[in-house]
Amino acid sequence: MPGLLHAIMEEKIDTTFLISHRLPLEEAAEGYRMFHDHQDEVTKVVLKPGMAASQKEESRHGSH
Repeated sequence: MPGLLHAIMEEKIDTTFLISHRLPLEEAAEGYRMFHDHQDEVTKVVLKPGMAASQKEESRHGSH
């Protein structure tokens, strides 16, 4: 595993495809609901402190 972590840290492996949604920290409850209710579409929700609601991203699946 250390080799894998090292490759990720050196950006030799792109892991961004794992993140399906990015939300402001204030929308954490919605993120957990989405993950629970749509497990086939929502793979990883990243909560970002200080992120404006207008900046929220849905990387692959659109809104739920």
